[in-house]
Amino acid sequence: MKRTVLPIVATVAAILAMISVGRTRPKREPTVPPSAPPTSSFEQVVAGVGLVEANSENIDVSCAVSGMVTQLYVKAGDRVGQGQKLFSLDDRDLRADQQVKRAALEGARARALH
Repeated sequence: MKRTVLPIVATVAAILAMISVGRTRPKREPTVPPSAPPTSSFEQVVAGVGLVEANSENIDVSCAVSGMVTQLYVKAGDRVGQGQKLFSLDDRDLRADQQVKRAALEGARARALH
């Protein structure tokens, strides 16, 4: 009896496992591209729809100070010119430090005058 029950239980468990895996797999819906691929008069063509960026056109942007970006003024794909503001950094700590130094300067000036 034990020799026949164990294979039956194993078979049922395997079937239930396959059903469970089949139900949890994501269903992939076909997607339609936003526009048709470009056409060409050439015999062999490589075409596609999407964004193509050359490595030589990507420019690294850096700052003299580090900080958290608080506002973006441009988005991917925008054309920017020289001197155009791209983003703002959190400057609360710099403004607080500036106020402390101004207060110290005013105190030093007051002591110098007396």
